[in-house]
Amino acid sequence: MNNEFNEDEDFDFEDDENTIIMTDDDGNDVEFTIISMLEHGGTNYILALESEFLDDDEASATVLKEVPSDDAGSEEMLFEPIMDDEEFFKVIELFKNQSDEFDIEAN
Repeated sequence: MNNEFNEDEDFDFEDDENTIIMTDDDGNDVEFTIISMLEHGGTNYILALESEFLDDDEASATVLKEVPSDDAGSEEMLFEPIMDDEEFFKVIELFKNQSDEFDIEAN
């Protein structure tokens, strides 16, 4: 996955470069497909969907933000859920305004 975030970029949802692997609470690796990205206030955010649910119109996506790696020399991108409600709802609004391609509802 490249390190550039461009909100106008078109994504090929079948492209491995648009996927990330996250580890769930049980230690299982789960593949997510990035369906949208944006930058706000110097922070990069992604809207990602579990890859196995790409064809499900009712699937729920996850909003994550990029966080710095503990390894200063690493180019690996790390993401975590947004814990601050104000930040979360602001980012949801930004994603809503970014595209009419999908419906976004905060739960």
